[in-house]
Amino acid sequence: MLFKSNNTEIKLIKLDDESESIFNLRGKLALKIKTNTDDYNDSDIEKFTKIWINIKYKGCKYSNKIYNIVKQFSDDI
Repeated sequence: MLFKSNNTEIKLIKLDDESESIFNLRGKLALKIKTNTDDYNDSDIEKFTKIWINIKYKGCKYSNKIYNIVKQFSDDI
């Protein structure tokens, strides 16, 4: 699915076991990351959204470096 906001767009693939609400949250986060930095490509951004869902809903742990990248964009989502 293509997520769009102003002049920014990113395509994400919905996971088979993912609800629509979770998928939409991932889309919101992906747009936020893409809008606020040019440091990551679309593939990296998609990975970060999956990591964020794993942290938020599954309690997974990641390195501080990865956690801090995801955290800086996800605070208000």
